Amino acid sequence: MGTTKLRSSATAKKGVNYVRDIIESSNSIFHEIHQENDYGNDAFVELVEGTNVRGITVAVQIKSGTSYCSTETCKIPASKQHFEYWKSHTLPVIGVVYDPEEHKGYWVDIKRYITDRTSLTEEGPYTISFKKTEFSSFTAENFELIVKPIYLKAQVKLPLTTSMRFCSSDDYTEHSLGLAVLMNHYAASLEAWELMFSTLRSRTISTLDPSILYYLAHIPGHPDIYWSPNKLIPLDLKEYLKNIVADWSIEDVAKILCLLSEDESFERGSLGQNVDAVISLIKDKNDKLISVIEDHLLPTFARDSAALLYAYYTQLEGIQKLRELAVEYPDLTWPSELVRQLETEGYIYLY
Repeated sequence: MGTTKLRSSATAKKGVNYVRDIIESSNSIFHEIHQENDYGNDAFVELVEGTNVRGITVAVQIKSGTSYCSTETCKIPASKQHFEYWKSHTLPVIGVVYDPEEHKGYWVDIKRYITDRTSLTEEGPYTISFKKTEFSSFTAENFELIVKPIYLKAQVKLPLTTSMRFCSSDDYTEHSLGLAVLMNHYAASLEAWELMFSTLRSRTISTLDPSILYYLAHIPGHPDIYWSPNKLIPLDLKEYLKNIVADWSIEDVAKILCLLSEDESFERGSLGQNVDAVISLIKDKNDKLISVIEDHLLPTFARDSAALLYAYYTQLEGIQKLRELAVEYPDLTWPSELVRQLETEGYIYLY
């Protein structure tokens, strides 16, 4: 029994030392919590940016051993009390699982994991399970390039090849991060844009980050786009991208409308505004919007959104077609409402 405890303690210590070495190699500060004072966290990490101690601290829970790992996943077993404690913690809380067979750790944002799954705190299961991925690898390089920027609220910057690999990943977190890095740092790269276009077409709605709508809206631009130097698209590239979007098909129009949520609006700052900016570039957009409206296989909210944009683009010229659509498709809300507004106000204005 004593030998088992010693081996277990040694394995746990290896995990703590692994995390400590990575934190300290980045010039950040590792504060270990002694076991008798451990109420759900094994350490606190003060993040240092360069030589600047930012006053930002992250709580860390560390698990070490093969019992917490498989070849593809990691787990952090806990209790309801742990979940309540982590969820209400004033600091960000991350978990690191050290796999002694790989001599490598993997990390997860515990607080986000719990808050994103609203029923877990009350109903369980009280185990945090996550995949071993390139993103979740807790290495010195990833800590510097990914983990630290996230909690310093700085932009993550990865090499272009890594960003493209993440964008195409089956893991949703990697996919989302890859898209963001491509837009935030590689907007001048045709290769990055071509990947975004192919990603839009190849991924299903459920596996595609809707933020791609905001990124695509940088091609036409609109007044509520936030520009930074890295997001500037060279004029010749912008014209080239506009010409590509101009030839988008009915299927492309339907895809971006389906990325909107059921309660999405077309007010300023919304994803709907970004969809409008993109669709405004497309040749024969009004005919393509009508085809979307008439497609019974598409979600009702996407068809209604198409009706709204059709009315916005055509104004009074489209009122007759909207009357016909209101009669033919009583399951839709917007055609009849838009007819009433055009008859009363004489125009449709979204912003």
